[in-house]
Amino acid sequence: MKPGVDKAVALIKKHKLTLADLKHAFSGKAGRPAKGAKKTKRVSKLKGKKAPVKFKDSDGNKWTGRGRAPLWIVEAEKAGKDRSSFAVK
Repeated sequence: MKPGVDKAVALIKKHKLTLADLKHAFSGKAGRPAKGAKKTKRVSKLKGKKAPVKFKDSDGNKWTGRGRAPLWIVEAEKAGKDRSSFAVK
């Protein structure tokens, strides 16, 4: 036998594992999802809901304030403008 198999057999005997234990361990049900199992996705509570526009500039660009800031507002902030100056009142 290979040296790894001898060690495995010794561990099986030491911990008194059964064939059912080994099948369970290698089935994917022991600590992780089985191969081919569907992964569950996290979905935001806000997904699919329309958000009101919170920021708007004179060129007609709009942003709800959700997610990453759009380039037009990032560039304006780099130019020294305050984000609150674009707030919709």
